[in-house]
Amino acid sequence: MTTKEIAAVFEEIAVLLELKGENPFRIRAFSNAARLLKSLEGSTEGFVRQLRTTGAKGFGEQLTEFILTLYETEHLPFHEELRAEFPDGLLEFLKIPGLGAKKVKVLYEQLGLTNLEQLKEACEQGKVAELKGFAKKTESKIIEAIERYEVYRTLFRYNNAKKDADALLEYLGESKLVEQQSLTGSIRRNCEVVDKIEIALAAQEQNALRQYIADYPETHSVQEPQGSEIAFVLNSGIPVEIILTEREHFAKVLFESTASQEHLEQVNEGIHQQKISEIQDAESEEAIYRSLGYCYIAPELREGRGELAEAKALCEAGEEFPKLLVDEDIRGVLHAHSTFSDGANTLIDMATACRAQGYDYLGITDHSKTAAYAGGLSVDDIKRQHEEIDTINESLAPFRIFKGIESDILKDGSLDYEDSVLESFDFIIVSVHSQLTLSREEMTQRVCRALENPYTRILGHPTGRLLLRREPYDIDIEEVMETAAKHGVAIELNANPRRLDLDWRHLCRAKELGIPVPICPDAHSIEGIKNIHFGVAVARKGGMTASDVLNSRSRDDIAKFFKC
Repeated sequence: MTTKEIAAVFEEIAVLLELKGENPFRIRAFSNAARLLKSLEGSTEGFVRQLRTTGAKGFGEQLTEFILTLYETEHLPFHEELRAEFPDGLLEFLKIPGLGAKKVKVLYEQLGLTNLEQLKEACEQGKVAELKGFAKKTESKIIEAIERYEVYRTLFRYNNAKKDADALLEYLGESKLVEQQSLTGSIRRNCEVVDKIEIALAAQEQNALRQYIADYPETHSVQEPQGSEIAFVLNSGIPVEIILTEREHFAKVLFESTASQEHLEQVNEGIHQQKISEIQDAESEEAIYRSLGYCYIAPELREGRGELAEAKALCEAGEEFPKLLVDEDIRGVLHAHSTFSDGANTLIDMATACRAQGYDYLGITDHSKTAAYAGGLSVDDIKRQHEEIDTINESLAPFRIFKGIESDILKDGSLDYEDSVLESFDFIIVSVHSQLTLSREEMTQRVCRALENPYTRILGHPTGRLLLRREPYDIDIEEVMETAAKHGVAIELNANPRRLDLDWRHLCRAKELGIPVPICPDAHSIEGIKNIHFGVAVARKGGMTASDVLNSRSRDDIAKFFKC
């Protein structure tokens, strides 16, 4: 097991102990251990080696023993015995926002509820509102949350699906039976959430290939073959559909299976009968689009949102779509955290890692003082950090750390420090982290006021969504974007795969308004810097080019933007 998988076990142990009413100090020990394990850098093997030799700070004798047992056997009797004391469905309660271990304990002990279906029924009957600590409004929220969760459980975040898909493609690529292969469907279109992994394969010896696919070690269950399709579920729970075809039809299959239903329907409306044969035997997707009178449309854009009309006009003018953003266009990292607040790595480590990955600058933005839960910086902390940044900049030049802060937007729209402190930074990212349930009008006014602050340069994670976990807060994003454009404020595309916020559907409007969009990893560790890749994938889906993205600019141009 990896350190992150062990951390998940420790988190569950902490919850189970709380359900039992155990000693809070013991509960906290497992919670703290889980947090430390999730923040670790480097290999699991290296950490285990350290535990066996010198031990590690924060991990006592019992925790060390549990970690080694999980690492070696993937089982922990203590954990399994705890789980056996409670119904399996009870832990699902914790997936519902607002239900912590204490409330789950009440629901279990006083109403005997053991699964979400029972919980939903109890809420509909008004039984939950009668319990101490609950209310009628709570029941409505629980019902809504359960209904969302029932949808969420059938979906998977892009990063998780892509990781499994890449591993499967690597396995398939090792077979000499495969002539051509490609991701297809929603995952090829870089959708932020997908319901399955889809792959198109060209092969002549299809029966032999079916057996090779069935032998994939990460397969959990395989369904009966349906014609040219093979369907199975991975151990991670993600369904897979593989379309088998012959090499001569591969381009057509890839074209048809990649497009959204809306895109394909719009294409089919314009296809004349004489074009069918050209599509059937086309050598490439490019050739298919050309035969239909369109310039090539990148997979990410095939959503039926006006791209076909644009592609036809470009084709008639002898032009192509502008080149979409690629990873190599990104020149620097903005929005990252260090050990000064809740980051796992020091300033020098974050800067060195950015430089090693080919970036020219780093905008460090630790949390502001209101975010006490995340180690928000006091004024003295800021002075110490700025002194350290000056020293690092001297040693790493021409690489540069820009002095930033992620300032909480307070309820009234003001920022977290006096102007005399704000002006000491190179730039300010402003973000909402609390009081997420304000009315649409209140939230919109709150954010817009923060954008009007002359020190604000970037709006962070503008809708506050957490994919498959929390809906965006109620906000008029159009008014927010218009205000940002008026005051020359950038709006980030937060590349943390749990957020991917700003939503790609709003990126076209940001382009129209001339709002620069930085692709920000929101990195809390060296590993988190790599989140930029997911942001680039979403930016491509929004039709963004390098010229639309703030941190595709040079170090000097970024400095000018921060000063304007």
